[in-house]
Amino acid sequence: MSPLPSFRHLALAAVALAALAVVPGCHDVQATPSQVAPTEVLVSQATQGEITDYEVFTGRTVARKTVEVRARVTGYLETIHFKDGDEVQEGDLLFTIDPRQYQAELDRTEAALEQAEARYKRLEADLTRARSTFSRGAISRSDLDLVAGDYAEAKAALGMARAARDLAKLNVEFTRVTAPIAGRLSRRLVDEGNLVKADETLLTTIVTPDPMYAYFDVNEETLLRIRRLIREGKIGSRTEAAVPVEAALADEEDFAHRGTIDFSDNTVDPSSGTLKVRGVLANPIPPGRPPTARILSPGLFVRVRLPIGPPHQAVMVDEQALGTDQGRKFVYVVNDEDKVVYRPVTVGAANGKMRVITAGLQPGERVVVSEQQRIRPGVKVLPRPAEGLAGGKPTKGRRTQAVGEPAKAKAAPPVVLAAQPVEGEVTDYEYFTGRTVARKTVEVRARVTGYLETIHFKDGDEVQEGDLLFTIDPRQYQAELDRTEAALEQAEARYKRLEADLTRARSTFSRGAISRSDLDLVAGDYAEAKAALGMARAARDLAKLNVEFTRVTAPIAGRLSRRLVDEGNLVKADETLLTTIVTLDPMYVYFDVDERTLLRIRRLIREGKIRSRAEGAVIPIEAALADEDYERYGYPHRGTLDFSDNAVDPNTGTLKVRGVIDNPAPRVLSPGLFLRVRLPIGAPHKSLMIAEQALGTDRGRKFVYVVRNEQVVVGKDGKKSLVGEVEQRYVTIGTQSGGMRVIQEGLQPGEHVIVSGLQRARRGAKVTVEIVGEPAVRAPAQALARPTVIIGPTPAKGSE
Repeated sequence: MSPLPSFRHLALAAVALAALAVVPGCHDVQATPSQVAPTEVLVSQATQGEITDYEVFTGRTVARKTVEVRARVTGYLETIHFKDGDEVQEGDLLFTIDPRQYQAELDRTEAALEQAEARYKRLEADLTRARSTFSRGAISRSDLDLVAGDYAEAKAALGMARAARDLAKLNVEFTRVTAPIAGRLSRRLVDEGNLVKADETLLTTIVTPDPMYAYFDVNEETLLRIRRLIREGKIGSRTEAAVPVEAALADEEDFAHRGTIDFSDNTVDPSSGTLKVRGVLANPIPPGRPPTARILSPGLFVRVRLPIGPPHQAVMVDEQALGTDQGRKFVYVVNDEDKVVYRPVTVGAANGKMRVITAGLQPGERVVVSEQQRIRPGVKVLPRPAEGLAGGKPTKGRRTQAVGEPAKAKAAPPVVLAAQPVEGEVTDYEYFTGRTVARKTVEVRARVTGYLETIHFKDGDEVQEGDLLFTIDPRQYQAELDRTEAALEQAEARYKRLEADLTRARSTFSRGAISRSDLDLVAGDYAEAKAALGMARAARDLAKLNVEFTRVTAPIAGRLSRRLVDEGNLVKADETLLTTIVTLDPMYVYFDVDERTLLRIRRLIREGKIRSRAEGAVIPIEAALADEDYERYGYPHRGTLDFSDNAVDPNTGTLKVRGVIDNPAPRVLSPGLFLRVRLPIGAPHKSLMIAEQALGTDRGRKFVYVVRNEQVVVGKDGKKSLVGEVEQRYVTIGTQSGGMRVIQEGLQPGEHVIVSGLQRARRGAKVTVEIVGEPAVRAPAQALARPTVIIGPTPAKGSE
């Protein structure tokens, strides 16, 4: 292997190169002053075909219906009846709020209604008798009016009692929170045992998955153009016929999602000069797949294509052929003499990677699609078909020495270090950052107002469900319970006495010993006593509940925070926060998946390359804390994926995803910690890998420089060197790990790839190659200090 040139020698060589303007190439032609220099360019022909003019807009998908599920009554959440991310039907039970207090109130109002009905019936009978007596002149008008007034009050009281009963019945019904629409749920936002407030606390959200709305903004210029075409009868309006619309996701080239326009706003936004328009896109479940396999979900970025007019014939060129000159579009046309002609053109709509030319170009003409900056009108060029580049085939880039320039001295090609891509078994991963969250978190509050008497735990204790945490002074509530029990006993005694009286009265009436009015009077007293017994029983049950609530117990098993109130302080029912409890094992980790990765995963699922969680697959995840050396020791915390949200956040373009990680004793994880999360995408497979620094970007596409056509050259000093030619190769990349990048398409084993100094390489240039192994690439600082281009992979961290 020949030694690399020193910096001083390279500097002198650079001066000589600048003075002589030597162009290294595969072929050297002896130049004469009268000859002209053809530059190699790629050309493609202008084509003609049937197209439809489209306008393309950007927008976001939105669920057709979105509901924020809230409780209608205040209370403590008792049960959650769904799994996060489930699809539900309208009316399905989602949450249960502790109904005991509301049931006690319903019992009380039903007893009060029964009492009001008994009084109403008694007074109704009294009024009937009074009217009969008045008609015979046995009582005065004032006596009749007195009975009628009592009856009217009883009737009104009955209506109030019935309304109170209906409201209490509704409140009991509202303790069962059901799905207001069919759709896909988000995650639960409140855990069991927490207080939920009526009309305030957000419990979860539901979105409808099919069909899906796509909202986009139409600029004023396009809006006026469309309206003009409608007036001219060239296109139809939405009121006349269904206007088709097509959409493509961020990772899709084809507009595969179809629907119709169903709404345009009534006002142009004066701040943006745009009109809000909405399309309705079908979003069915793919055959044989679970409901969660639908392609569209709310919040996704979409490109929306709107047809403007019927299909027609048009001339098209590759988008790369277009240049801009003082705001006007032009192309370089290569004529029959292979000379460049400057041609102004008028452009129309885009059609994939092609652009419609409405004026200035004829079908079949050749247009330049590369090296436009190196040519000018009137010069002769060496045209090459662009198919080699577009088709991914190697294109032997070369530049013939300029004819007409003086002969130049040859300069040695720049030295590069070369190594081959690494081949091995890899698993594709996607990497995210997230935070740990307790699987359940409960804010412990008192359900009755009183003074805190005793705290039964030490701050930070782990407790079991049902363990006693706090005692509120129960004396007032116990006294009220004693009173209600005595009142209940009294009501029961009166009820039993009047029940016996009614039995005797009925027997006496059957013998004709008493009148109907006397029997009705006894029956009315019995009915009122029965209702009073029900009210006394409801009051006793409520008082019993309040005494029970003076003992505050742990609603879940977990670890306590510190006490937030000391003994002797007043605590208010449903207000004062006493402490919090969190579960520690397992632990949730929430992280955000960007839209690009989300679409890639969904595409792999649709193609059958990986299985989804909805299909029964257990998707593993791995995580590492901030201080854990994941590059050396891996990701020590393992778990599974168990939830993804029902909508992409349109503000961030990310989807909330959750994993469940085991956290056995001695517990390393606690809520709120930062984590690096690794998600495998597919099974292990054989792949080629190159160093990350080998990759370049050209108009959004990744490429590498590959050295080809290598041959041994003997220098004047007799030393042998390996000389090759640089080829720009577009590649498809995969996952990244430890400075290495998986190459899915575009490279073959044994090829040599440039991994640094890309700015010094160009397509078709010759280079001197030195073959090195991985260790030579592990010293980038020393290597880059020399004016060389380095080829080869970077080994994993810690190999030096």
